[in-house]
Amino acid sequence: MPDLSALAARLKSPLALLVSLTLLRGLLYLSLFPPFFGPDEAAHFEAIRLIGQERKWPTQEVYQTTPMHPQMDTVFEQFRLWQLVGLYSPTRNLGVRDNLFIHYYPPQIAGNEVSADAYLMLYHLGVAPVAALLAPLPLTAQVYLLRLVSVLLAAGVVAAAWRTFRMVFPDRPVIALSACAFILFWPMHTHVTASINSDTLAEMVASLFM
Repeated sequence: MPDLSALAARLKSPLALLVSLTLLRGLLYLSLFPPFFGPDEAAHFEAIRLIGQERKWPTQEVYQTTPMHPQMDTVFEQFRLWQLVGLYSPTRNLGVRDNLFIHYYPPQIAGNEVSADAYLMLYHLGVAPVAALLAPLPLTAQVYLLRLVSVLLAAGVVAAAWRTFRMVFPDRPVIALSACAFILFWPMHTHVTASINSDTLAEMVASLFM
């Protein structure tokens, strides 16, 4: 069993190491998982796209009239996402032809569209300018680059956690090291924070508050 206390004492810059590992692990996860395979990732992306690229507030009325990204169905088919989740493509099997996201996504996957009528949009507003800059790129590239924003936020969470525990336990760096390692190496947490998801911003705000 390694002596974590001795390890923490020997590390010259443990925070830099933790942040670097967070970025590296996040990059690995965001590149391994197909686009829109994160929890409700397609719904978060569509809300961000509506704000940043369509200049529309994602209300129910907007979802009823604004077509989704024209490459959405192609990307789902390319990466066999319907087969991976054991469901059927609505455009092929359910006869969906209007290209509306609310008909394409929610009936098939657990969750709903992210609507401004019933959802805090702080994350989506913050990321929307990035989505606007990425609009000329293929949809797949947009997804991977928006995921990178989440990874950067995750690195901020680790940095804030390190600072918090070092303030509370100034003479015990092993506690800060252990807490940050838990955040860093928790697989599902890494998966969520390497996807387009509002959870990472919520964690960042909570971490900064602490």
